[in-house]
Amino acid sequence: MREILFDKEYFLDRIKSLTEYIAEDENDSINELQSYEKPEMLFFSIFKYHYQRFISLYSSGEKISGLKVKLENVYDAYSNYINFNASIKTDFYELEEYELCLWLVSWGILLKVNDQQFKRLLDCIGNEGEDELFEALVATRIKGRKTAKKLIYLKEYHLLLDATKGAHNGINIQQFLLSWYGNMKDCYWYDNHKGKDGGGFFGYWCWEAAAVAVAFNIDDTRFRDIKYYPKDMADFARAKANG
Repeated sequence: MREILFDKEYFLDRIKSLTEYIAEDENDSINELQSYEKPEMLFFSIFKYHYQRFISLYSSGEKISGLKVKLENVYDAYSNYINFNASIKTDFYELEEYELCLWLVSWGILLKVNDQQFKRLLDCIGNEGEDELFEALVATRIKGRKTAKKLIYLKEYHLLLDATKGAHNGINIQQFLLSWYGNMKDCYWYDNHKGKDGGGFFGYWCWEAAAVAVAFNIDDTRFRDIKYYPKDMADFARAKANG
């Protein structure tokens, strides 16, 4: 059972609102784009609403088998944003952007998107060879990329990186998960649940921990009941791999 801070009704209302925001902004992108001083921010909003809806659906208890189509929508919205303007670049040296890119890749691993979708995502993210953890995850799906020799966020992510290297990997992920939320204070969604009427809360899930556990075949018994770990997403991925 997924541990959530709000009831299902909250998430259903949130999903309804996000769906309406997406429809409004997509209509503006077709009919009102010239009225925006920074039209790229319209495309960013569409992308942001899509990934927030995706997470909200998971938090609401949506069947994981039905999330793959929604993930395709997230990837399409991200591609539209990144490709709208050649000057738009993803900055791994901003924790919030780095974390989001880990999520995008982790979802692709857990829901087993095809290679074409995965490569298109990586083309949008860029930053090839910049970060050791990111490249370790990507290498479980795509070979031949530049290797990375540094971990950008050593304090936040060294335990998860260590888990990809073998010894004590279950203990490392357990310890990583216990400190993960506290290390995310610079992300806009941190403590959202304390805001008025939920503050736009969509769920606190450490997708990258599940992706590492699945991709590196790590037994998650030690940490699967830590509240930030999306264990049924991990279980779904393992079942698909074995099925």
